[in-house]
Amino acid sequence: MAFNVSISQVLSAIANSNANVGANYLELGVQSYNVRGIGLFKDTEDIANVAVPGPTTNGAPVYLKQLGQVSIGAKVPMGRVGKDDQDDIVQGVVLMRRGEQSLPTLGRIRQKVDQLNHGILPKGMRIVPY
Repeated sequence: MAFNVSISQVLSAIANSNANVGANYLELGVQSYNVRGIGLFKDTEDIANVAVPGPTTNGAPVYLKQLGQVSIGAKVPMGRVGKDDQDDIVQGVVLMRRGEQSLPTLGRIRQKVDQLNHGILPKGMRIVPY
């Protein structure tokens, strides 16, 4: 506020100073791959040294490091799922191929879940179908 800089100006300055592209996914057959573009920033110092166009202090540009502390935070999740009173769980979806029979497929899924829950997953972790 002291520099009369808006959040949109900060976000615009960061976007214009970096060559990042938005994450998405690419489907190839039955698999999908996460795609992301790696930007020009190498560390937080690079981000801190981004100039915000427009506002100046005695003729000098305003840098992000003057507006606040630049630090690495938590990774933004690709998706978030909640169930009942838990607001952040891991979810998996099983898709059956066209032409397959549902009862034998469900039987194999139940076998695999049982195998994972009794010997493969770490103690305290388990798959709970719903």
